[in-house]
Amino acid sequence: MLVEFAIYKIVPGKEPQALGILEEQAAAKRRQEGCRDARVLSASRSVASPSTDPELILTLAEFDDAAAYAAHRDLVAEDEKKAGKAALTGLTAAPPMVGVFE
Repeated sequence: MLVEFAIYKIVPGKEPQALGILEEQAAAKRRQEGCRDARVLSASRSVASPSTDPELILTLAEFDDAAAYAAHRDLVAEDEKKAGKAALTGLTAAPPMVGVFE
């Protein structure tokens, strides 16, 4: 199993739009073969421990194996090429921090 995470720093005031896009992307990931789960967590929605940085959004996705993750990355690249830009262009204050754990 592989787990991908991404931490996004959202431009203040753009969180609802960014959350909408990321929730749509998570739903699309869940429909991909080999994706076990995909979630979006927002620091501003946390009731257990309110964040001092409410513009942070964490995404998590679990894939069966490296082949399933590679297929996912290929789809993302194809979608960005069709759109001519990344989906969150203008909504993030910096590029996301992304990592993959096996």
